Amino acid sequence: MPSTSRFPFVATALRDGAWLNAERARAYPRILFSLAVMISIAWLASSPGGLDRQGNPIGADFVSFWTASQLALAGHPALAWSIPTHWAAQRSLVDAPLGYTAFFYPPPYLLICLPLALAPYLWSLAIWLAVTGYAYWLVVRRMFPRLEPIAFLGFPAVLINCAHGQNAFLAGAVFGAGLVAMDRKPALGGLILGLLAFKPQLVLLLPFSLCCARRWVTLAAATISALLVCAASYLAFGATAWARHSGRPHGRASSQTPELPGWRWSIIS
Repeated sequence: MPSTSRFPFVATALRDGAWLNAERARAYPRILFSLAVMISIAWLASSPGGLDRQGNPIGADFVSFWTASQLALAGHPALAWSIPTHWAAQRSLVDAPLGYTAFFYPPPYLLICLPLALAPYLWSLAIWLAVTGYAYWLVVRRMFPRLEPIAFLGFPAVLINCAHGQNAFLAGAVFGAGLVAMDRKPALGGLILGLLAFKPQLVLLLPFSLCCARRWVTLAAATISALLVCAASYLAFGATAWARHSGRPHGRASSQTPELPGWRWSIIS
């Protein structure tokens, strides 16, 4: 791999950033947004019946969330962590062979997903992305008041999240809102950050970060909030849901689950 010492102009350009003037800073997001629109149109046009070219429903990861909601609304929340039952619900959604998309999240996330199956799949996906995306935009705009909407919409991660029907908008909105709030209202910031209990890989970072910053009030509030969210999910879904979640084979490879040839990870889990 060539080093920057062989191409000193590359290192200089990256270090000084003289090429990135105001005009280009405004133009690049517009280019990215235009590309995102063209990709989206081409993708949707090549997805007849709501199935993409790989045979997956549009918003492939959202299938896991929607069918988990379907099972919970039918009175069987613990079956969201039963691979055969959850997979059967996914296959009944479309008239096509469908690989399994796991529901890796803990019961607090099922509380968030609970109303999703009240609407048909595609309508639910559209509402999910619109609501969580708008919440994310509000938080980003609060953090960067001068940010233009086109720069937000042209950010590649926005397209990726929409394409997979994932929850990054929601996680980003909660994380950002907590950070914004904790300077002026430490307890409120902590209560918001504690809602990240639905995404353990994020919430586990908080105690270390808040301890290093000596944000003791925020840490205490976040701990209380996370415990309350977990308690609420326990009351809503019972001990069986937590036992199913704790006892399932999280993230095991398809070779360890031969009965699931279509096993797939959620792309942004």
